[in-house]
Amino acid sequence: MPKFMPGNQFGGQSPGRPKGRRDRFSAKCDEAAEEQGLRVLQAALAAAINGDTQAQRIVLERLWPRPSGVFVKAELPFLASMQDVENASAQVIDDLANGRIRTDQAEAIHAALR
Repeated sequence: MPKFMPGNQFGGQSPGRPKGRRDRFSAKCDEAAEEQGLRVLQAALAAAINGDTQAQRIVLERLWPRPSGVFVKAELPFLASMQDVENASAQVIDDLANGRIRTDQAEAIHAALR
């Protein structure tokens, strides 16, 4: 018989933190952000404007984050059969092996071929 059955009341012990409630550290961080967040933002922007390259990098990365996907231009044949898919897959492997595409690009193309 399993130890924990549906409806088990934890043997009279505390059931732990309620669902959706933040832990204390995260709650304190949220409070600090509410109280001081605008001042920190203004200081970071001022430092960036005054030539602090690390502040510039941080601000710019938040304004224009790197795209999560990659765009790949690949010349593949028309895929009418499973043999065409196998041939296209072989072409991708050849392009990867000869340095014409990166591994992440090869993965993206292979995912599209599935």
